[in-house]
Amino acid sequence: MSVDLLKTEAARLRLGITWGWLPVSTAVLWADAIIAGNDAPPAALLDVSLGGQLDPGEMAALLAAVPGSHDEAAALRVALQDLRKWIGADMNRSEQAARWLNAAAVNGDLNALPIGEDVFGLDDAFSLARGGQWGTLAEAHDRVIKYLNGAA
Repeated sequence: MSVDLLKTEAARLRLGITWGWLPVSTAVLWADAIIAGNDAPPAALLDVSLGGQLDPGEMAALLAAVPGSHDEAAALRVALQDLRKWIGADMNRSEQAARWLNAAAVNGDLNALPIGEDVFGLDDAFSLARGGQWGTLAEAHDRVIKYLNGAA
């Protein structure tokens, strides 16, 4: 795997771990697999491999230290696919994802992708459904899934 592909994958893992839909152990397993297939892995991967007891913020810092440059849009697309898998059919998780997506869009964390305006209403759909003002929770969940399927 080239350094840039390593960095893109590290960025994808950093996003998922930072925002909570991937556990730290995912990064450890990834680093272990890369190390096992490489005679001279970057030292940063050794740190990731040994970081199983770290909190998410510490692991995110180690992943950020993986050398190379990365394709932010590619990392985001795969991270959003991870988010979609994490949600599954769980409406509570889709509501959490809707809040995250809104916050990430407002903070500019999704700027590498053409996110569209729909992202800003995803979390509102849950509030409106709970208040009986618009649709159902299932419809709000479906909107999040549809958005993620299109964004990723």
